[in-house]
Amino acid sequence: MRVIINKTTITQDNLAPKTIIKYPIDPNKFIEQIVFDPRLDFKIYTNMKKTLRIIGYKNLILRSKLYSYEDIEFKQ
Repeated sequence: MRVIINKTTITQDNLAPKTIIKYPIDPNKFIEQIVFDPRLDFKIYTNMKKTLRIIGYKNLILRSKLYSYEDIEFKQ
């Protein structure tokens, strides 16, 4: 997800100035969880998770179970 703020100021040559607006946020308050693509190699996933923890992300980090399944047991 990206937060985009559109602040356009037209200059004399009709070009919008290329500026970056920085807004401080606490990712732990702003992002509830991070879910990685289930096709991502497990080693890459664990490295990314470790990196996110090192930089201070404290919320839930998981790998999607979209393509996994459990056998269903029917009772008669």
